[in-house]
Amino acid sequence: MDKNERSKVKNPREQAGFLSIITFKWIFKTFLLGYKRELQETDLYSPLKEHQSNLLGDCIVKIWEDEERKCRTKKNGSAPRLYKVLTKCFGRNIMLIGIALAFIEFISRIAQPLILGHLLHLLSTKKEEVDPEIYYYAIVFILLPFMDCFIFHLTLQELMHFGMKMKVACCTLIYRKMLRLSNSVFEDGTSAGQMINLMSNDASRLDYITQSIHYMWIGPIQTLIIACILYWQLGAAPVAGLVLFLFFIPLQGYIGKRAAKLMLLSAQRTDERLRLMNELIAGVQIIKMYAWEIPFSQIVEKTRKKEMNTIKKYSIVQQIGMTFESYVPRICLFISILTYVVTGNYITAEKVFMITSFFNVIRNSMTIGFPLSIHLLVEGLASMRRIERFMMHREIEKSEEKTQEIGSHEVVLKNVTAKWSDESKEDTLNSVNLSIEPASLVAIVGKIGSGKSSLLQVILQELPLKEGSLKISGKIAYVSQQPWIFASSIRQNILFGRSMDKSRYEQTIQVCQLNEDIASFLHGDRTVVGEKGISLSGGQRARINLARAVYADADVYLLDDPLSAVDARVGRRIVEDCICGYLKNKTRILVTHQLQFLRCADQVIVMHNGSVQIKGDFNTLEASGMDLNKFVIEERETKLEKNEEFIYEGKIDDFEGTANKHMNETSVPVVAEMRTIGHISAKVYVSYFKASRSVLLLLLMVILFVSYQMAASGGDYFVAYWVNIEETSWIISENDTLLFKWKGPLNRMEVIYIYSGLTALTAASAFLQIFSKDTGALDTRMPICMFDIIIIGLGLTAVITIVGSVNPWLLIPVVILTELFYSYPQQASTYASFCESICRQMLRRQIID
Repeated sequence: MDKNERSKVKNPREQAGFLSIITFKWIFKTFLLGYKRELQETDLYSPLKEHQSNLLGDCIVKIWEDEERKCRTKKNGSAPRLYKVLTKCFGRNIMLIGIALAFIEFISRIAQPLILGHLLHLLSTKKEEVDPEIYYYAIVFILLPFMDCFIFHLTLQELMHFGMKMKVACCTLIYRKMLRLSNSVFEDGTSAGQMINLMSNDASRLDYITQSIHYMWIGPIQTLIIACILYWQLGAAPVAGLVLFLFFIPLQGYIGKRAAKLMLLSAQRTDERLRLMNELIAGVQIIKMYAWEIPFSQIVEKTRKKEMNTIKKYSIVQQIGMTFESYVPRICLFISILTYVVTGNYITAEKVFMITSFFNVIRNSMTIGFPLSIHLLVEGLASMRRIERFMMHREIEKSEEKTQEIGSHEVVLKNVTAKWSDESKEDTLNSVNLSIEPASLVAIVGKIGSGKSSLLQVILQELPLKEGSLKISGKIAYVSQQPWIFASSIRQNILFGRSMDKSRYEQTIQVCQLNEDIASFLHGDRTVVGEKGISLSGGQRARINLARAVYADADVYLLDDPLSAVDARVGRRIVEDCICGYLKNKTRILVTHQLQFLRCADQVIVMHNGSVQIKGDFNTLEASGMDLNKFVIEERETKLEKNEEFIYEGKIDDFEGTANKHMNETSVPVVAEMRTIGHISAKVYVSYFKASRSVLLLLLMVILFVSYQMAASGGDYFVAYWVNIEETSWIISENDTLLFKWKGPLNRMEVIYIYSGLTALTAASAFLQIFSKDTGALDTRMPICMFDIIIIGLGLTAVITIVGSVNPWLLIPVVILTELFYSYPQQASTYASFCESICRQMLRRQIID
């Protein structure tokens, strides 16, 4: 909400030239800044205009609404499909980038093995003079990888940008839908945890689809081109290995489909866990007070184990598919060379390295890119279906009949019958007829459950109408029964994103009786409240909640018992100065149980069992001899304990005035609560591996990794030795890491199942982030990333060892480049991830609230 108080650095990409773009020079300044010191949120530059969430949201919402209208027109029960919407939004541009990627795959990468083969052929020819053609081929062979590097990474960046756009657009679509949801949806099982899971995990899966989606068509075409070239150059024998690739394509498709089903089931299990964790976070102080940690931890463990069983099955299927990346290319290469030799052909360096180079190209496209694209696409479609189901939830239903006289500000209900859920047997409101004149004050009283708050929800159009009609005009301001304060300053809680009108703001502070409270705070109205802010009394929260509505300058005010949390003196001043004074020209509907204020009302309405039992002005009801106390006695007894606190609110405020001064000195902005200073300690990684609780398992994993790399490097070295040319290569592949993949995260969840202390000083949204986004990363992304680091690290070690044994001087630039690439961008990216996590937490906090 403090958007006016934050400054953003202008995006350097906007003014970057061609060379700066292709070399990524425009980002070097940020890397350098992150290398020198810790990045702050204000150091991160503003997004490009085409990356802004409001523009992307407007685009996807418009197309989604068009799809909804088309589906309603067809009247065949069909629902909008998110993949069609995303295709209309971004499909054309993504396809154009795919053409550039195809240029790299079809021309540059296929040309390199041909040039290498011809270069080796020229070098193997014994001539007294060096053929000048060798230099030409050598220059082209050197330039092609450079061109490949520049174009490939630019296209990859653009594809990543469109993946980010898809994620941001879907998050905006979900967020705007969330703001329109009817309250009845939450009674049917939808929770804040589920919505956070949709935005954190499901929408994030769309971020990765674009990076490999084009290999679904590039891979098969590239394989066909290479098969034709091999047949032209070497005959039919090498093509035998390529035929084997075709047999694995249907199997990879089946594995991807199976993995998507398990992923969808895992997401449902995650929703259940997050729903449970959200409830536990809200009631953690009660759990600690009654020492219920053990029974509740057992409930969490039971729910978590159900989720982990699904993740375990998902990991098995995923590992089977990823195993092909290791074995299929080598088997196919072996079959091709063996077939070529068995058919009576003579093997040479030129032929071996041409075949090997072509198979390395196919390996990247068909055994890595192609199955990965299927896997991510199927997962993305499953996430899209979950988002589609959420988007079909019931929204706040707008009344079809509305008052056209904008200036009248009248509220009319005719024969209104409503209930929260279609499954409910009884109606919440029954045959309510009500007419409220403009600029009048109407007081609503009644026992608990009589329908007072539900009547306000009908006027807000949160409670859908079953029968009857509602007429209302003008802007509505609503003061909820439970005061809502979000984590920001008192000023921003009152302004709520509106522009500052100093005169209106000061009047609002005065009539809501907040002057003395604000004066007692060290930082005045800039004092941070809410999570990680100072603690407010119930009366202070209620008055800030009221001030937000008063500052909105609405036409109709719905006040749901705003006086219950203040003492009699403050309540009387609020009624006189605010409700009957400052708002006297507004239409006001006041729900209250304090009968002393009914004399101020122009009309009194008594609710009973969802119906209007009595209505009229106070004098008429009093003259009739009606005892209004019997309609509210039950509610007053229920709130007796709560009101006892407010009788002494003056004394409590005196104590809080002293306490708040101390808390203001130590209070910090909310955004700083999750920041980690410096590098991530090695102890974090050690604790992750220790979470497996099996030394033998870790030793087995080390042996498997080292054995695989020795076998891979040994095979490549044998081929090189065979043709008497030293060449090494490392291959990213997979092996059996199943236990490491799921057991570690399971035990880590057991560590964080319940907080070790009270959470009064820790944001609930921070904990929910740990149990949603962060736990999901531990379950899926962390094992894969850790695995890639180990495999690539071992592969690089093998390459460096072999190269260093030939020429030790080459180790000097290796050491320099290693330090440069590790330290220079790594710190900046780590700090940027922290900033992203903090900004994401603000959104989660809004959803929880």
